[in-house]
Amino acid sequence: KGYEETAAVILTQKLLKAGTSQMPSIKSIFGRVSCPGWVFVESTNHLDVNFLCQDVRDVYGHQIFPVPSDSAADYLREPPLFVPEIGTFVRLNAPSLYRGDLAYVVAYNDRTPMPFEDKARAGEGLDVIVVPRITLFKDTSRCRRGVRPPQALFPYRTARLIVGDARIKDWDEETDTFVLQNGRLYPRGLRFITTTHPGCGP
Repeated sequence: KGYEETAAVILTQKLLKAGTSQMPSIKSIFGRVSCPGWVFVESTNHLDVNFLCQDVRDVYGHQIFPVPSDSAADYLREPPLFVPEIGTFVRLNAPSLYRGDLAYVVAYNDRTPMPFEDKARAGEGLDVIVVPRITLFKDTSRCRRGVRPPQALFPYRTARLIVGDARIKDWDEETDTFVLQNGRLYPRGLRFITTTHPGCGP
């Protein structure tokens, strides 16, 4: 995924370098990021296609198969864009501390997320709530490096004792929301973050 257009260019360069007379049945080659994992080669001879794809990185012979002409258009249709609904749960897919975790959709927005969150584009901002993954105690052991902290509700009282009031911006007792100086919100022990529509899935 993400290699489709590059692979199409590499195959085209190989075809031109070898000469079209060696693989005369090949008429066109293209790849689209909107069709992840697919590179399309227009040809009437699968042997020419197999020969073209030999020794090309991430293109494997056992994954090459012909597409019937009457169903070719179906393979070119872009998959429908997943748009989360407010009040539903989504799975976070973007690379982050919370990748793979479930999140509850609170609202849509056009704001740019904080620097430590996903980079949202205009109209794709999404406010969600997740179970935090934080650790209040620094662990320098090698076996723990790169390991995500377990999910757990944010411990207000313990955090105040450890980080001190200087790191705390506000605490709304009525809504039970804890706010740190860096702007991170923890409503009712959960974590409020901003992500994007493409950064999550069902």
